[in-house]
Amino acid sequence: MTVTPAGSLPADLWLDVRTHRLQRITGTDGTVAFTGVVKRYEVVDGIWVPFSLSQTEGEHAFTQELTSVTFGPVPAERFAPPTPPGSTLDKK
Repeated sequence: MTVTPAGSLPADLWLDVRTHRLQRITGTDGTVAFTGVVKRYEVVDGIWVPFSLSQTEGEHAFTQELTSVTFGPVPAERFAPPTPPGSTLDKK
């Protein structure tokens, strides 16, 4: 599936058909292709978290290793769908 986060580049997300977890991210920044592959997940407080990611950007390749995760509260409105432009819908 292709996603385009606000203020960012489109990227293709590849999900594992068995686990439904993210396995790969691919895309292009201008003429430079990028790929990220999740190498290892760990469970933290009951949540699957990617702890190891290999990444290439053009000719550059590197690995990122997460060492710890701390979860904190997130305001519920962060998960609300956006209000369409010009809408008079009540923003509760």
